[in-house]
Amino acid sequence: MYQTIYDELKRKLGIMDKSDEILELALQTAIISEEILRKLHGDVVGIYPKFPKSWKMVIDIKDNSYMDEWGIRYRMPRNGWYFEMIDHPPLKDSTLKSLDIYDWPDLYDEGRFEGVEEKAKYFYKNTDFAITIGCTFGGGILKDGTWLVGFEKWFYSLANDSYFVEKVMDKVLEFHIWYWDAMLSRSGKYIQVVVLGDDLGTQDSLFISPDIYRRFVKPRHKKLVNFIKSKADVKVLLHSDGAIREIISDIIDCGIDILNPIQVLARGMGDTKALKEEFGEKLVFWGGGCDT
Repeated sequence: MYQTIYDELKRKLGIMDKSDEILELALQTAIISEEILRKLHGDVVGIYPKFPKSWKMVIDIKDNSYMDEWGIRYRMPRNGWYFEMIDHPPLKDSTLKSLDIYDWPDLYDEGRFEGVEEKAKYFYKNTDFAITIGCTFGGGILKDGTWLVGFEKWFYSLANDSYFVEKVMDKVLEFHIWYWDAMLSRSGKYIQVVVLGDDLGTQDSLFISPDIYRRFVKPRHKKLVNFIKSKADVKVLLHSDGAIREIISDIIDCGIDILNPIQVLARGMGDTKALKEEFGEKLVFWGGGCDT
């Protein structure tokens, strides 16, 4: 929920608490408080990492932009609601040299985990919420490539430079495995659902062919999910928008337990009864399912 909308909701509900936390800086989404969750009869609470202490958000007032810890630049348009990605300097030349000299974010910044275990333990001991835990540390195996390289060059590389693509994906996978190792070592015993994100579809099709998904992305999704489940007794949710019906069986094969959301206006996703009949014994459908 956008921070400005969240503030208005609180005002309507007569809640004056200002101790809000931002979930995603670019999207300006708020972390929903326990009080709001209870007023809305929610049954799931999300736990999220902090931002690293080694990085601070600095707004360039000339064009209302900032650079994140990965070196990617975002700008909020005049009268906008959120920041849009406008430049991908880290690996934009798509070469192995740029990969070698790129200054990756500080993996070991303990600021990411401050208070996370305590918060998870509090909800586990004192509430009946189901507890999910997510990651604001990058996007996903496919998605991080588009952010670091740029959409056009990344998809071109997927078709023409498999060595470069696999190097990037392996580094991204290494980051995500490290993150979940650190996070679940602290909080895994309190968590029921781990949330992964990797948007794989557009309104009309997959971003990549099923064959490309199975060659490059699926093995790494599977390795990541297996690692997470080796660390904690959790279910794994994959967030992916779009028309992804062609690879739902592959997603299940990766060990994914939950798919979010079901974007019914995307091609092949509108017949929710058929989706449930075909995949419902192996996969939970969580969120979406209606014309938004």
